[in-house]
Amino acid sequence: MLALEGLVQWDAYRGVTVARDPRVHLTLADFFELRGALEVLAVRVGARSPDPAVLRKLEEAEAEAARAERAADMTRWPLANSRFHAHLVELARSDFLTQLAGILVRASMFFPSIKSLRVHAAHDAILRALRAGDADLALRLVAAHARSNVVTARREAATQSRLKNGGRASAGAPRRPTADTEASSID
Repeated sequence: MLALEGLVQWDAYRGVTVARDPRVHLTLADFFELRGALEVLAVRVGARSPDPAVLRKLEEAEAEAARAERAADMTRWPLANSRFHAHLVELARSDFLTQLAGILVRASMFFPSIKSLRVHAAHDAILRALRAGDADLALRLVAAHARSNVVTARREAATQSRLKNGGRASAGAPRRPTADTEASSID
């Protein structure tokens, strides 16, 4: 059970050991890339005929996230936002993809709280496209939202790195300003 949760690892030579901290190898940008890839695949597969129950769950999760944001409740907001993204993956009707998304949600608990909450316009646009049956638009919006999250996470990591290094960029900090770096939200 602990191995399924990613808390322990089994090795033929060392036996069972406590799992390494996923932050050692997985950055927040990596997390958003992985989650975005799962969501894009799920929307590609399931958006043409979305399950009405999944659409309702998406709407409920987004409504809860919006209420939490208005109340500045930083406990409820990340949970509701995670549910929204998990429900996007449910569109594919694939237990395997849903399990992978669950692993990513659990891994996300190792990352610090996200400061920017301005995601509701993107989520609402995705929901409108899904409700309207516009699978191609929904797919483009999910992909754009995922890219925006990755770019913003990289920018925030570079900012944190500069702060830790007295204003100097570290060797691994991204230094590629592009039009994509104008993303304004993380979720």
